[in-house]
Formats: sequence, structure tokens, C-alpha cells
Amino acid sequence: MIGCLLKGPRLRVLPCLAVMVALATAPALALDLYRSSVVARIAGEDIQLEEVLRYARSVTELTAFLHTPNGLPLILEDLIETRLLVREGQRLEMSREEKESDLSYARRVRERLVKSCPTPSAEEARAFYEAHPEQFSTPRYTRARRIGIEAETPEQREIARQRLLDLREAINAGKTSFANAAAEISQDPLSKDRQGDVGFFPQNPDRPDPLAEQLHAAAIDEFVDPVTQGDMVFLYQITDRHEPILAPFDEDVARDAEQAFKVHCFEERFQRVIVELQERWPVEYPIPQLAPS
Repeated sequence: MIGCLLKGPRLRVLPCLAVMVALATAPALALDLYRSSVVARIAGEDIQLEEVLRYARSVTELTAFLHTPNGLPLILEDLIETRLLVREGQRLEMSREEKESDLSYARRVRERLVKSCPTPSAEEARAFYEAHPEQFSTPRYTRARRIGIEAETPEQREIARQRLLDLREAINAGKTSFANAAAEISQDPLSKDRQGDVGFFPQNPDRPDPLAEQLHAAAIDEFVDPVTQGDMVFLYQITDRHEPILAPFDEDVARDAEQAFKVHCFEERFQRVIVELQERWPVEYPIPQLAPS
């Protein structure tokens, strides 16, 4: 899950490559949702998409997830955790300051419910480093380019899909280039002026997105069959990749491992609390794609 609000960001021991442009411009639309769509329920109380979008835009750390693959489920999960903590604070009759936001109140409730974890020994820190190399490595990055065609109806999507398949054949046959096709045909505003390039994007094993995982699995220069995202149909091609690099276990990484151990311990305790709260106030996901893994 996101974790940037209630549990703190994940450690990044090595500097990460910049994500130049997000793959999905509107994750909510990829599921053909409306702002009034009910995306979750807590104890029978509806949560509409509009509330999720408003929550994300109100928090700097979350806004970017509106434009990343699989971002919507992560935002929704964070919102649900916040709502559950607010309910628990009210049940415990914890005082709330005037105009205090739900997020600030939820943080105080969390501090009351979840005990901090002790600093691990040197041996425990080293063992954690060896057991969780992904936390001390750069992510696997894939670079792609795409050509997009607008398509709102099923009929338009099928026409766009066939047009992109024909275009792929033309590129493979040398009749045109991807760059020329993107400049002449693509209706994707994010990549049209960049020869279709959408930049590097990281792999997230904790929250695999079907399209992102398909792109990560494809070979360099391989095309990925046309996919629908919102009101667009895209043809992707993989152009580059950077494999993970593990940081050596030096003094700095040892300190990071201690902190990562404590964060991991705290997240486990926090999730146990969330499970207990969900038993008290059951959470439903009418749209399976938005449910946590």
C-alpha cells in the first residue's frame, strides 16, 4: 500500500531514476468509473470515487498517485485506513481539535493504538537486509513508448485496436517508424511530442498492476498488444530497462537496515490493528479490481 501518510515512506537506499511521465493518465477512467461510482463501503456507508479523488488532491504525497498505474486502489486503501482510525477514535471518545482534519486525527489515533518497535541488534539488522534485498535495491525500471488513439465506444475501440495492429505491422515491415507514427497518428498528449516516449517507470512487486507487469515482462523492442485505458487505446513498445542494483552492506546501509526493520515491524503491528478495525466495521469493495491484494 502507499503508506506515505500513516506509516512513513519506504526506504530508498540508492537514488532512483526519475519517472518522466506516468503510464496511466487517469486510472479511475480505466475502469469506466464515474465520480458518483461507489468504490467501497465501510459498515454499509458508501465511499464514492469523488471522495477518493478529493482525498488524494488534499494531500501532496498522494496527488501523484492519481497519475500512476494502479494508483487509485492505493489511494482508496489509504482513505479507508484513515476512515477506520477516525471511527475508532470516536468510539474511544478521543477528543478532537476544532477544524482538525481526518488525517491528523487518524494519526493521533494510530499513535495510541500502535506501539513503536525497538531498535534491532546488529545481527537482526543484517538478517533483515539479507531477507529483504528489494528494500535496499533500486527498483527494476522499464522504459516504453506508445501511440494512443481516442475511442469512447466499444465500436471505436475495436476500430482503434485494429488500426494499431496494422500500424505495428507497418513498423515491423519498415514502411514507417514508431517516431513518425507517433507524431502523425497518436492522440496521446503526454507522448505525442516525445516520439511516443513515456519514460522509465518502476516495478512494484507489492502492488503489481496487470498492464505494468506486462510491460515489465516484455523484451526490449517488443510490442505489447493494444490495451484500453480510459477513452484511449494504446500500442506500447519497450525501449530500455534498468535491472535492480543491491546496495552493499556498509555502515550507512546498516543504519538504514535498522530503520527499515523498525518500519517493517511497525507496519505489521499497524496492519493487525487495521484487521481488527475491519472486523468491527466491515469493508466491502463492489469493484474487485480496487480491492487490496
